[in-house]
Amino acid sequence: MESKEIILNDLLEKVFFNGKIFARIDIIIRYLAVEYWHNCKQVDALYWKMQYYKLKLKNRLDSNGIINQVNRFIQCVKLFETKEYLKYPIKVGTDFGLIDGAHRLACYMFYNINQLKVDTINEKGKYGTWPDMALIGLFTEGDLKRIEHAKNNTIFGLKKGRWK
Repeated sequence: MESKEIILNDLLEKVFFNGKIFARIDIIIRYLAVEYWHNCKQVDALYWKMQYYKLKLKNRLDSNGIINQVNRFIQCVKLFETKEYLKYPIKVGTDFGLIDGAHRLACYMFYNINQLKVDTINEKGKYGTWPDMALIGLFTEGDLKRIEHAKNNTIFGLKKGRWK
């Protein structure tokens, strides 16, 4: 495993785009959840819905599974509030696909921390492509507009070098 410092903008470009397709809507939802937590100290409904869907796909849907995921999310955000996140590098594959650290990556984005440490693992990363969320009936029309707006702002931010 190789550890190194990387600029957040560079990592986001590699994580978000698998070819030319935007591949990580889940990180956008996590970003929105961090923003909501920061403002309200509650977990956003979008995040609950996403975790419900992910656990259902993995046949691990039970109340403990969702609560565990939400608790992990809250702990992650608190790491950033106390600056303890530095102890936990994001793990990426040799292709810079994310292996572990989607919550932390969303926190880096929200808190505008431009430099981060990554551990590169000798395998390919995960590109969490999602089905059309409108078709799976998971999100409301308002949810989808909110997600799309955040996605567009993120893409615009990348192009303008927001996290450099």
